[in-house]
Amino acid sequence: APKLDPYHRSRWREPYPAEWMAHFGELARAAEQSHVRFVYALSPGGGFDPDGDDPARLVDKLGALFDVGVRDFCLLFDDLAATSRAADPAVQVRLITQTRAALRRRDPHASLCFISHYYAGTADDFRASRSTFDGMFPIPSATAYAAYAGLPRDVAILWTGPHVFANPLRAADAVDYAKLVERPVVVWDNFPVNDVVLSRELFLSPYRAREPGVVDATDGVLLNTMLQPEASKLALWTAGRFFADPEGYDPDAAFDDALLEIAGSAAGAQAVGLIAEQFRSHPLIGREAESPVLHTLADAFFADRTAANQAALRAFLARCAAAEDALQRDVPNAALVAELDDAARKLALYGEAGLLGLELIDGDGDRAAYDARLAAAGRMAVLVGGNTGIGPGLDVFLSGGAANPADVFGDFFRRLTALMEAGPEELQ
Repeated sequence: APKLDPYHRSRWREPYPAEWMAHFGELARAAEQSHVRFVYALSPGGGFDPDGDDPARLVDKLGALFDVGVRDFCLLFDDLAATSRAADPAVQVRLITQTRAALRRRDPHASLCFISHYYAGTADDFRASRSTFDGMFPIPSATAYAAYAGLPRDVAILWTGPHVFANPLRAADAVDYAKLVERPVVVWDNFPVNDVVLSRELFLSPYRAREPGVVDATDGVLLNTMLQPEASKLALWTAGRFFADPEGYDPDAAFDDALLEIAGSAAGAQAVGLIAEQFRSHPLIGREAESPVLHTLADAFFADRTAANQAALRAFLARCAAAEDALQRDVPNAALVAELDDAARKLALYGEAGLLGLELIDGDGDRAAYDARLAAAGRMAVLVGGNTGIGPGLDVFLSGGAANPADVFGDFFRRLTALMEAGPEELQ
């Protein structure tokens, strides 16, 4: 369901060009050969007219995909405008029921799922019409979920959890939601997604903050991937380990396996692992420390500037300075290298600047070169060692709690620069 596909959302009524349809046919065949269900999703909410020919257009659109081999479909009503007629749950139920019937006439095993515009909240929130999105639409969520009782029993409903970003995702909430809808429930898990407000970040860390009981309480989990498909495989690999053995899941061991498999070599795993260490945390999910090694070494150095503490910090910064070269030299996965190159370059600039800063503290070094490295890093959008700032109110709306701030490299260089600019007595 990529929003960048204009024929999926903004121009959903239009048929796909022939070359796109050929691609979908190839994808459907590849999925079947790999024992993977390929689900095509359509988002028809924009300007939807239930009394005109839009329902028929929708069936025709999915029928064309059916003709090239697609058998699993989903209708998405998330992120609708309040004025959209598709925000009427009665319209949704009628459209879903009609579409399912049309698909089943062609293949009794064809499947259909959907997501409501009320997709985030607990079952109690929906029962009481106090969900995240209540107040944004004229028909409250309690009325919507009462209407969904009229859906065919085999139509799965997608749900993001108590909030848009579940933090955490608890089994009890999943069980209660399943009781509310009395239908198959598929969790739409917004991890490791990095679109819209999170587009400056990468999430290169294991699947986390999901209770094992969620697996038994639901019929499936969909992970919403990053804009970087190859790098997304790191999170996907660990999620696969979680789903296979929720109780025995070891996120760190799973991530080590993922690094080796996806980077393509042991040296490559080390190169990607160093980069991933600077993208461990998420502003809305979990509380993992960002850039934990730098954080620890910097605190030790600024508290006690011994030769040993400086040597340890210098060794780490030297690894950072070599990050881009190591990525390009040691990682045979070219697609992954392309996706991580900006992050590696910024990390290398930070490493070079850090080494220059330590030289300046020792009475040597090039201040202009130090400033130039930091300026070049500052011009790069990707947040290395940092989290997107999400203000109060929006963070609660999205995740139910305060955002997790981080700016580890920024904090380090502010302290380093202050030390460089201190009087001579401060450097003794």
